[in-house]
Amino acid sequence: MRWEEECGGRHHIYVEVLDENGNRSFGQTVVVEYGSVAHPEPYPDLEKLGEEYALNYPMNELLGAYNVYVDGLPSDKIFGMGLGKRFDPYRKHHTCFFLTFQGTYQP
Repeated sequence: MRWEEECGGRHHIYVEVLDENGNRSFGQTVVVEYGSVAHPEPYPDLEKLGEEYALNYPMNELLGAYNVYVDGLPSDKIFGMGLGKRFDPYRKHHTCFFLTFQGTYQP
C-alpha cells in the first residue's frame, strides 16, 4: 500500500490484484466498505485494463471512512482510508491510495 497526500487533484483508491506469479488476477471481487455498507466492485474494471491499477474508486469522505479487501479469498484488509492529510485529517484534502493484493500459496 502507498498513500500519496499530494495526488494532483485526484481522490481515488487504486487497486491491483495479482496472482501467485505476479500476473493480473481476473475474475476477482474487490470490496470497498464505507458508511457501514460493502460495495463489491468487479476486478478488473475492463475500461482500466491498460492502466497500472485495473480498478479505481473515488473517495469523498474523510480519513477513516474506507476499508478495502478482496472477497472470496484469504485477504488482507486495509482500514481507515479517506480524504485528509496526516497533519490535517479533518479537511477533505485530495489524496490517493495505491493498493496491491497478491495471492500466495503454501507448499
